[in-house]
Amino acid sequence: MRKQGWFAQHKPVLHVIVREEDLQKSSRWRICSITAHELMHLVQYLHGIGIDTSWNKSIERQATFCTFARGFADDFLRAFAAECTSHPCDHRFVFNYFRCDGVFRGCCRDLTDASLDQMARRLELLAQECDGWEVLDFVGLISDCLVGKGGPEAGPSSFDNPISS
Repeated sequence: MRKQGWFAQHKPVLHVIVREEDLQKSSRWRICSITAHELMHLVQYLHGIGIDTSWNKSIERQATFCTFARGFADDFLRAFAAECTSHPCDHRFVFNYFRCDGVFRGCCRDLTDASLDQMARRLELLAQECDGWEVLDFVGLISDCLVGKGGPEAGPSSFDNPISS
């Protein structure tokens, strides 16, 4: 995100800097989710995570995953639909280090608000139950929770998708 103007400054994170043009073109869900992600780096620092290590996706995914236990799962999920520009859906959009095919079965834009709310609650419960301060397979955890162990092609989702019904 540095290229687009979002970044946490210093170790530990003391500031989240966002250019005004990014604030104007981003959805509120993207702004909330990324800001929570960047601030979670401070919590990681307080837990001794990421100190004296080089950048890696596991630490970034952990920051995103830990935001779910703090109420930002809904923002994370809704940012996909708000920010993805693929028509038709190709399941390759990446947001906060997670690809949509590991988060959604089918197109995220086809899900109802009730389905997204239910998915957010599941992510929040998952994050609260896990010890997010361990390095885990965050991609696998989220995919198993929302898509299922068989992957997106395994069959219909438990979330209502009016187009696939």
